[in-house]
Amino acid sequence: MRLIKMAIAERRSTAQRRDMAHILSLAAGTLPEFQPEEVAHAAGHAGFNHVGFTIEPETWTAESMRATRAAIRTHDLSVLDVEVVWIAEGGTLTDDHKLIIDAGMELGAANILVVSAEPDKGRTAEALHQLCEWAAPGQMRVALEFLMITAVQSMGDALAIIRQTDHPAAALLIDTIHFQRAGHRPGELEELEASLLPYTQICDGKRDCAARLKPIWKTRWICAAVRAKARCRWPTS
Repeated sequence: MRLIKMAIAERRSTAQRRDMAHILSLAAGTLPEFQPEEVAHAAGHAGFNHVGFTIEPETWTAESMRATRAAIRTHDLSVLDVEVVWIAEGGTLTDDHKLIIDAGMELGAANILVVSAEPDKGRTAEALHQLCEWAAPGQMRVALEFLMITAVQSMGDALAIIRQTDHPAAALLIDTIHFQRAGHRPGELEELEASLLPYTQICDGKRDCAARLKPIWKTRWICAAVRAKARCRWPTS
């Protein structure tokens, strides 16, 4: 199954991209059977200018980095995000977490996607703060996603953790299907600070959490993120 995401990044590799209101990014989960460098080639051949990668610490090597960076250069891509940093129950971070952050930094990623299995908000906030510290030299945002299969299951919980984290790199990632599954309404987004949303994910899927997700688009504009059932006009430039 092929899946696509739409995104906007705060950083672009060319002046032309800086002038664009929206950009497209091929998501890491679009081609789960592909290695990162293959995802980059797919993104380039399909006409995307941004791409995201899943970094698997168990298989990520110096050769993986070399091949992925070469593919990025070949297609003049920018990296929207790398994923996924799972904060395990207990909140302890390991070298594997650091490896994902370091890989994202070397690849020039704008964002790190984080989820948490730790039910204690304080411990999650402590871990998120440490991730932000690791990401700070690369000027990367560390985006906490809430979803029903993790310990952080609502936007309110995620925001409480981000506030407790108290770090400028900490951000919120909204996925529209999880937003709906958590029982949220679009009006709840009206008072959110724009700075908390470096990008957002629009997903298509069934309301039942047991159904497989289909991540479709990422975009920065919050109006697009919450129009899960409405028709959107996407800019052509």
